[in-house]
Amino acid sequence: MSSKAKEEPIFLNNGSILPWERPLPPGIYSMLDNYDGKTNVMNFIGYGVFNCRLDSYRVNASAAVYRASILPTTGFLRSLPEGAKPIDSLLFSGGIQVFQSGKIPGTEIDGEDFILNGRIWTSIPYESQNPQDALETLILGKNKKLELAIVKGIILGYQTQKNNAEDAESRARHQAYKDGALDHHESTFGTFSSVPFNM
Repeated sequence: MSSKAKEEPIFLNNGSILPWERPLPPGIYSMLDNYDGKTNVMNFIGYGVFNCRLDSYRVNASAAVYRASILPTTGFLRSLPEGAKPIDSLLFSGGIQVFQSGKIPGTEIDGEDFILNGRIWTSIPYESQNPQDALETLILGKNKKLELAIVKGIILGYQTQKNNAEDAESRARHQAYKDGALDHHESTFGTFSSVPFNM
């Protein structure tokens, strides 16, 4: 991937990988059985750390690495496609931070400005038992070379997920308002009123 290539989002927080089942306090029930996927941790591989500088960016990441059998979920109370099988994977649970050097905003001071703090929760197919090697493969890809398009893709991936979450929340709020306004209209004018409901 050339640093001049168009940046594509890189997602390091994968919502289709369910948490693994853990003991819960008395009286608390898990909702994981209502999803069609599964995450079964087989063993802890180790802990990986990644620190690299490229151009004006500094990338710091760390993650616990597990070997896991993962069946990604397709949603709440849905059925998996016929023949879906768990994938032997390396599962990463950690975090990533990105800083950018230059003039610190609002000052004339040169330094590094914190621009991203994201959760790492994703997987790659199981290959290496070395957690350091695995984390580098996750972030850099197979060629193990940090390029500007990768850093920008990671930033874009988290921004895309944030925008999508904000859009979903906005739609949910609008729908709740609309439902409440319709309920008010019906309670005021009756369910089958000829008075039009305008939203």
